[in-house]
Amino acid sequence: MKVVAAILFTLFAIVLCQNPPHEPSDFSADVVINERSAHHGHRRFPGDVFEDFTNKRMRIDVDRHESYGGKIVILRLFEKQVEYHYVPNSDTCVVHAFNDTMHAGFEWLEHAKYSRECEAEHSEEKGDLWVDHGTGTHEFKRELCVSKDAKQTPLWLNFQHGDQGRHIVFKTFKSGAPDPKQFEVPELCHKY
Repeated sequence: MKVVAAILFTLFAIVLCQNPPHEPSDFSADVVINERSAHHGHRRFPGDVFEDFTNKRMRIDVDRHESYGGKIVILRLFEKQVEYHYVPNSDTCVVHAFNDTMHAGFEWLEHAKYSRECEAEHSEEKGDLWVDHGTGTHEFKRELCVSKDAKQTPLWLNFQHGDQGRHIVFKTFKSGAPDPKQFEVPELCHKY
């Protein structure tokens, strides 16, 4: 009995001592984004994400978007407070002004706690699940499954806030600043 108690205590101590992973704020990834909301129901967007936190800009290339009948490029330039929706199929561009602050995609991990082992959804790769909960009027849950083999490689990410949620599956992940060409505003968008 003492041996079992010692093993349980050791395992408990190991879990408490684990530090959350430090995910890069600049990265490129091939993803599948699944969104759920009371207003829109369930939507699935396969595509690519380019996040350049250092220069406060983000690009999302959605391969198939039901509202636009094909690919859409969403380009957000936070310092200029402008967002472009470029639709190559119809050669259109919609420009939106916005007042938003860019947060590093994984900064919340500093508050996360180790939960359990997890698994990639597109392979049998094993990972560690990190969870952060918010309470009170801002109830939410954030989860990140990080590869055991490649410590800075996310396998999937889940956000829950009330009746809304976003689940992102990372098919590939490359840390480091994306190519600056990814953030060039399409010529057509300069007309607006």
